[in-house]
Amino acid sequence: MSIIDDVQPVFILNFTLGIKSGMWSLTGKHRMTIKDDVSPGSLVRCVMTFLSSSSPYNVTSRTLTSNYQVVPHAEVTVENRSALTQPIMGIFSTYVTLNSGRDLIGSTVECFTPPEMSSKEVRLTVQLISVIINSTFGVTSNTLEMLDSLTGSKISSLSSYQNNIGILELPPVPMSNNSNQLVLTSMFSVRVEDYSQLQNGDHWPISMGVSFNDNVMWVSEVDVTIDAPEIRLPSLAVSIQQLGQCAYDSSTTATVQVVVYHSSLSTATAYNVTVNVYLPDYMLMKTQTYTEPRENSITVAQSKTVVTAEITRLTFSDPFVLKMTLNLDLSALEVLEASNRIITAETIYNDRWNNVTDLMANTAYLSVQANKICSKPVTWTNSSTCQCSHNSTLYNCGCCLRGACPCGEIRPSACSPCDEMWHCVPYKKEFEKVSFLSNNTLCDAFNRRRGGASGVSCHTILSTNPLRYLEISPRVSVITGSDIITGNLLGVANNGLAYVISQDLGVTWSSILDQDATVRF
Repeated sequence: MSIIDDVQPVFILNFTLGIKSGMWSLTGKHRMTIKDDVSPGSLVRCVMTFLSSSSPYNVTSRTLTSNYQVVPHAEVTVENRSALTQPIMGIFSTYVTLNSGRDLIGSTVECFTPPEMSSKEVRLTVQLISVIINSTFGVTSNTLEMLDSLTGSKISSLSSYQNNIGILELPPVPMSNNSNQLVLTSMFSVRVEDYSQLQNGDHWPISMGVSFNDNVMWVSEVDVTIDAPEIRLPSLAVSIQQLGQCAYDSSTTATVQVVVYHSSLSTATAYNVTVNVYLPDYMLMKTQTYTEPRENSITVAQSKTVVTAEITRLTFSDPFVLKMTLNLDLSALEVLEASNRIITAETIYNDRWNNVTDLMANTAYLSVQANKICSKPVTWTNSSTCQCSHNSTLYNCGCCLRGACPCGEIRPSACSPCDEMWHCVPYKKEFEKVSFLSNNTLCDAFNRRRGGASGVSCHTILSTNPLRYLEISPRVSVITGSDIITGNLLGVANNGLAYVISQDLGVTWSSILDQDATVRF
């Protein structure tokens, strides 16, 4: 056991006025921060000296000494598994390991990278926070699953889109019964950003801290050296993909997403970015949404067959995402049967030195699919364990997704979009299931959810190249099965409230009683 003999005055309290004679008490709280080089088991001595005087020549003193044994919550070690010199857009990862002989309670690990205050920009942005499961020991499998799902939180001290603070608040982590040591490793990854005053050879600090029960117990700092080229240029990339499609009532829509981002070759912020999406003349943008980070200006508009987005600047932390819903006019046979329906996206931009020649990313292409499949949600209910709106004493009602409202007493276990509460009618249970028959007949979700609409829900696929469909009667929304003896088809009516039967392979349908809606497969 060692004793650290380093007495330093850390707190002085002066009474300038005289204190009356008699009994008096002084109450206060003193908190000490233990240095990194103080090992567990060491004694830390606290010395308090009281001085009093009745005259300049009569001074009395009293000294109290207390010894405290250092019993840290956990031993903390930091390992840098990335090179200490990083290029622009380079990823630097720091691993923080807590090694404890008891349960971890109230533990928090934090990462902080100071921003550059004159330009109000973040130099190292926090990208990823996680617990490294294969480097965590002495806990149960259930605890490992819980830790594996932790992602931490990322915050910007500048209130911008660039996060420079990472916080991993650990839940109570009990040590398993058959272990005498608990080891937990977390990882924080930061990325080197381009900013206006960057210089080659800069040293940028990363501070790591560990606290227990809101008391900071350990702090460390790592410097990252920046390897920046003499000439820095942005390098953007553009991608385009289809997110969804839907065809109903002679109308076809497709949801398309365009993303513009910095490639791995980029070394500078891009300015005056223009994104052009070229559509065929049978496509029209119906709606659009896009990301609009703070401290930026973005406009999106369509002129004839070109959708154009104008972006003032694009940093590494700031990809641009444009999501569009397109209306497709498939009335022309050559468009309906086309093997490809191509849309194109391009990006033009400048660097910070305002070169007279624009820079341009590689063009992206997408062949839009237009099948009779819809991507609208079939259900808006997570589970049936929420408090009931019609009876606050019950907790067996539907838990609604964002934008949905509980159906109430009419269908306690269900939710519906708040502006489409007609979905709450008491449907037949099969109405909310996806319907397939013989692998070539399907009933899509959108039309099954449209209540009394006249649109066709079920289609038989006649060929896949080119795609050809045979529409089945609009009176049926879901085909529940085929009777192997009679060949009759059974299903649910298009309003979801009754069962129907077809005795001519789906050409005509008629209503039947619930007790007759059985099928022999």
